[in-house]
Formats: sequence, C-alpha cells, structure tokens
Amino acid sequence: MYNLDQHESYNDFKSFNVIEPLINKVMSETNYNFNTFNKLIPVFADDLAGAIVSPAAIVNNKNTYRNTQWTNKDELSAKIKGDIFELFVMFTLQYFRGPDVFIKHGTYTQVNDAFDVGMDFFGISEFNRTSRIFGQIKYRTPNIKMTPDEIPFNRTVCYKLIGAATVNKQFDFNKDVILLVTNINLNDALYFKLKEDIGVAGVNPSADSNHQYIKFIDKSVFQNLIKFNYQSFWLDFLDEFK
Repeated sequence: MYNLDQHESYNDFKSFNVIEPLINKVMSETNYNFNTFNKLIPVFADDLAGAIVSPAAIVNNKNTYRNTQWTNKDELSAKIKGDIFELFVMFTLQYFRGPDVFIKHGTYTQVNDAFDVGMDFFGISEFNRTSRIFGQIKYRTPNIKMTPDEIPFNRTVCYKLIGAATVNKQFDFNKDVILLVTNINLNDALYFKLKEDIGVAGVNPSADSNHQYIKFIDKSVFQNLIKFNYQSFWLDFLDEFK
C-alpha cells in the first residue's frame, strides 16, 4: 500500500526482524511520540550493526546487509540509521494528508543507491495532483554536536537535488516541490550559507518568496503530526513489515 518494499533495506529489516521490536519498544515508553522513535533508532541500529560485524557472523559469511559485506560497525550503523529513517519517511509522507509535502498513495518512488545523484525519492503531491515532490532525506543522531561538515543540508546537497530533479524529471519551478527532510531541528540542519541563499530566517523557518518551491520537514513537523500515544500510526507502520 505504501510501496515500502521498494526500499533496498526492506527485505533485510524483515529478515533481521528490526522494525517490530523497535516499534514495540517505542510504544512501551510513557507518552511515546516521534521523539521516542527518533532516540531509539541509534540503539537498534547499533545492535544490528554489532550482530552483523560480530566475529561469528564474519567467519560464517553472514555479515551481509543490502548485498554488501560489512566489517566496520560504525559505518554500518550509520547506514542502518539512515535506512530506518528513510522507510519511516516513506510511510509517513503517504500516511498523512495535507498541503505541499504529502505524497499520493502508491506514487512514492525510492531512488536506489546506484542511481542516487542527489535525490532520494519523488512522488505526486497529495494536495495538488498536477504537482510533484522531489526529496532528500538526512538522518543525524539526536543531541550530538555536529561539525560544519556534518550539517545535513548545505548548498551542494540542495542544488544537487534541484539539478537532479531538473535534468532527469524536468522540474517545474512554478508548481513542483523540492523537499528537504531531517529528524533534527531545521535551524540545526541548514548550513548558514544555504540559509542565506534561500532566505531562511525566523522562529518557524521557511524559504523566502523567491524560493517557495523549497519546503522542509524536520523534527518539529514530525512531532506535530505524530501526537503522544498515537498507537494506530505505529501499528499501521508495523503492519507494512508483516
């Protein structure tokens, strides 16, 4: 229903049984919401990465994730964190209804790594079926101080996405949307020079009138969408892996 099986990590997460214990842990917490899920992603990613790069797994050639052999736990954990969040975004953007940034059921298309030149996904707008959404997703471990190089969205990332959408999909600046998605607060996720370029300022950041085709989803948006103890949302997400 939500095309999650398009994602390259989907089958691995099913075979390793990652999502069910993660969601069960989320719902076991008091007043759980997106913030709970966000904080638990690194815990489950580290556990899975540790199992895959364990000596026994390596000796028995079972250290495979996404058809790649892994021996570096930190690199694999970073990949798993990003994949969990990408699947969550894929589900969430099709689950909810509203303007600008939500995607019509079944039209969310994940771009596989082999073809990723700056675009993670695209789909048809739920709000305006003549518009398309082209997105880039960046996960960062919450509450960890980032170096300037680790800030998710800089000019290179943003302009690569715009370039890929324009060259490959004939992006229409008058009606299509460029969407930057992150699990942290937007002010922390945008490099200051990108903010300057697209006119982002204020408490509730948005691009200026010349860049209205650029939209954002950050931690605060997910928290507003997924209220405390929103059991049906999490169970519906879990159902996609059964």
